[in-house]
Amino acid sequence: MSPLARFPPPLPAHRRTLRERCSAELNLRIMTNVGPFQQQRPFQQQPPPCQTGATKGHVQPHRSHLPRRRKNQVKRIVFYDSEDRDKPDPDAGAAPNAPDCQQQGQERHLQKLFEGLALAFKLQDPRADADACRDEGYTHIVDICHAEAPPASAHGCGAIERLQEAQVQRLRLILPAVAGDSPAPRAGLSLSDAQIRAARDFIAKTLPYASASQGKATAPLTASVLISTPAGRPTDAMSVLGCYLSFVSGKPVEITLRVIDDTPEILSAWKGEVSGDEVDRLEQVAARA
Repeated sequence: MSPLARFPPPLPAHRRTLRERCSAELNLRIMTNVGPFQQQRPFQQQPPPCQTGATKGHVQPHRSHLPRRRKNQVKRIVFYDSEDRDKPDPDAGAAPNAPDCQQQGQERHLQKLFEGLALAFKLQDPRADADACRDEGYTHIVDICHAEAPPASAHGCGAIERLQEAQVQRLRLILPAVAGDSPAPRAGLSLSDAQIRAARDFIAKTLPYASASQGKATAPLTASVLISTPAGRPTDAMSVLGCYLSFVSGKPVEITLRVIDDTPEILSAWKGEVSGDEVDRLEQVAARA
């Protein structure tokens, strides 16, 4: 039989509810606090259950119901700008002077050869140069310098002055006038033989190393010698140093200077500054007693 034989199709039969099928009755009684002898009061909204003190059962996940945690020390992370970080702190005493000291060290090219002997260029400011020498604690200074006033004879040799300044002994080797006005890119050896020999004896008597007449040093090292030379004139300082080392060691000046040139710890400003002709001249000065 076709499903469309009867059109329209009959309505679906009405289905009874579960309460009707089970013959169950539901009685609802609402109790209020308003009795027959109580005056009816206006309705007051009760607080929500979560705000009452006697809450039972499951509670909502509120932060007030979480267990208390111990408050740890808060670690702060501070970010500094690169420009602010590079600025020196004005409250940090010697911090602003640190770049000045570093710049002075680069200008001086301070080179410590061994215990008790060092080389350095002079600073432009004489007062700053004197303060640097005093702070480093030198007891003897070979001061190679230009003349403060033009000498009487411009073609004569430089003078030799020995001074006692407080606890510092200073040997001044004044360069000739032509040495200060030389326009050549390389400043050659301008010290006289007498000045080099005086510097040799000054250092040899100060430092307790082996000399031409002594075998080994017996006194402890208590002195510190600085060979100071004007900026751009390393040849004079290296000539004094090479003559001294040759005198106390008995080895040729060429070998002592070559050892210095081959030492990587020595600054390049002090290497290769003495020519072959100047080495031959120093050999004669070092050999003299």
